[in-house]
Amino acid sequence: MESSACLLKGKVYEAMDNRALAVDSFTAALRQDVYCYEAFELLVHHHMLSAEEEKQLLDSLPFSSQCPEDEIELLRFVYSMKLKKVSDLRSLKSAARIIER
Repeated sequence: MESSACLLKGKVYEAMDNRALAVDSFTAALRQDVYCYEAFELLVHHHMLSAEEEKQLLDSLPFSSQCPEDEIELLRFVYSMKLKKVSDLRSLKSAARIIER
């Protein structure tokens, strides 16, 4: 439930126009629970991260310790497709291979 508290804190900070603390809270929520899609959606939808920061966040999430092995690739794929700032063609090719499976 710590992720829920971080998500709520992030929403409060965002309402107060404190984007830096909102980003920290949403990121903490995702690191505590990689299934906290709402935190991910808020970060992406509100353009709170640069393309590089989005990539770093995706790379830093603890998928392997929080997801069953057969869901890791799928969840990474779902998150990577939501990123609006796709910065390299390899990501798209990798995603296409996942879809083909």
